[in-house]
Amino acid sequence: MLYQNPPLIEVNQEQDHNGYKMIVKKIEIADKETLVYFTAKNDATAAFNFYDFNSKLIVNGQQLEYQDNYEAKYPKIPQGMMPGVTSDAVLTFPKLPIEQGELQLILEGSSENYDITLEPFNYKIKF
Repeated sequence: MLYQNPPLIEVNQEQDHNGYKMIVKKIEIADKETLVYFTAKNDATAAFNFYDFNSKLIVNGQQLEYQDNYEAKYPKIPQGMMPGVTSDAVLTFPKLPIEQGELQLILEGSSENYDITLEPFNYKIKF
């Protein structure tokens, strides 16, 4: 395996929940934080609200909570993302406690169509 600094995990996993799509592209393990690069796409008929503050990484039995890095000004998913909109974003977490293994990424949001209950987007990623 070619060493990269910082290490990069190629993910490219997409999940579609009732027309609301989340595509996790890659995860970067930087010196002081872990960065999750992803895209949200609204192919449904109602607006989508993404809850970055509910995002979680689980690794080695340890739960890492989302930590906003205000200074970095990473792109975010707009609240009330309208149908037809695609948006790239970056989530920040504490640095991973291990260099290889498996992690679980949980992302949450809701539809403004209150007849739809969205289950969390749940990714299992080996690295």
